Amino acid sequence: MIVKIDVLQDDIDDGEPRNACACAAWLAITRALPQFPGISVGTWHVSYYADAELSRYLGESELPGIAQDFIGAADMAAPVRPFSFELDVPDDVLAAVSA
Repeated sequence: MIVKIDVLQDDIDDGEPRNACACAAWLAITRALPQFPGISVGTWHVSYYADAELSRYLGESELPGIAQDFIGAADMAAPVRPFSFELDVPDDVLAAVSA
């Protein structure tokens, strides 16, 4: 399933760079995908978990280049701006949290 992710200025202001579970991208992704108890955002991918402790891994999505560039810049304390991107969440991962 394709999900539109909107990274807002509030996400940038409130996010913690270099924190996989509190960065601006994480804030935006968790807002768009509230059905997932656990999400972790890396530089290149998003990992989905069936629990908030991130111990029951379900799968992952590759981040598009624009999101990778944003995360890299934010992690280096470079100026970043709000933007949107599409995230392809695997159907089997969605089915696992819907069951």
